[in-house]
Amino acid sequence: MSKMTKCKACDGEIAKSAKKCVHCGKDQRIFFMRHKIVTFILFVLVFIIFIPNTDTIVVDETIPVEEYKMQCENIPYNDIARDPDRFIDRKVKYTGEIVQTSETGSNIVLRINITETEYGYYEDTVWVNYMYIENEKRLLEDDIVKFWGEFKGLKSYKSVLGAKITIPEINARVIEPIE
Repeated sequence: MSKMTKCKACDGEIAKSAKKCVHCGKDQRIFFMRHKIVTFILFVLVFIIFIPNTDTIVVDETIPVEEYKMQCENIPYNDIARDPDRFIDRKVKYTGEIVQTSETGSNIVLRINITETEYGYYEDTVWVNYMYIENEKRLLEDDIVKFWGEFKGLKSYKSVLGAKITIPEINARVIEPIE
């Protein structure tokens, strides 16, 4: 296996590990390695473009909150996860434990476990989009909450290790901590 290659500009023979051609001085690195600042800016722009937009949290606000709550139903997790299209835009209610929060201004994305086990722990995670009401207390990880909202289907995201995770998504109208 040869440790030599040809220069991209002058076809002179150079080492494969060479950053510049010894004959003509042409940089042999790929664009992204030669232009690290431009690469960083492009990365940031792509990241910003693909951040989920939580400004579009849409819930039915045409009816009073108490009436809205009464219209919500508790659909088992396995049903919404297994056959999501059947339940899209249905009003739902759940009690669960917040396992992760991510805030942007008055918008918050929560991951909430909604199925209580026989040992008092919660499992079965849903993605919840919510917009704080003025002067509302912040929601924190490990809070137990009741929430009412509209089922939106499935939400996919990447884990820290890069695996694709798909869970049910709900746009919440009301979230109340249980104290």
